[in-house]
Amino acid sequence: MAGIKAPINDLLTYLSTGTSFSYVRVWNNQFQWMEEKSIEAFPFPCIFIETILPNDNAGLGFTVADVVFRIHIGQTEYDAADGTMEQNLSIFDLRDEVIRLLTYKEVTGCSGLQKINEEQDYLHTNVYHYIIDFKCSFVDSKGDQTQGQVTNYPTTLIIDPVTIVTEI
Repeated sequence: MAGIKAPINDLLTYLSTGTSFSYVRVWNNQFQWMEEKSIEAFPFPCIFIETILPNDNAGLGFTVADVVFRIHIGQTEYDAADGTMEQNLSIFDLRDEVIRLLTYKEVTGCSGLQKINEEQDYLHTNVYHYIIDFKCSFVDSKGDQTQGQVTNYPTTLIIDPVTIVTEI
């Protein structure tokens, strides 16, 4: 049975294996907590995965959704050593890598991922924060009511004799 944990784990594993990213975790607003010094330090470049899951009931305990996996890319680059202090263009290389890795990627219980939005977050100091949204269809069967049901059928069924009519 597919629940949302399986596709999230698939993405975490996929993005942390053989990629440019040093740190891959579930999103918990880490950049804000880092600035407030309320969280431990983590290495850059990093990726955090946020899940936006609007559900629609499909019946019998199944839910379907066009789930959005919001990918938060974080990176610091104080000087590219090319005379462009405070201009980080390498964040776009990381953006390109994520799009290449995730476009049409199928994770457990989902159709192929499609990029639907991207934007930069300009509110963070010293950290470049780039956000890419991927959407796919997802069927959640964790509430499945068709498995393991025991039904008590009537045992006192009475059948009346049948009369066959041959003429009208």
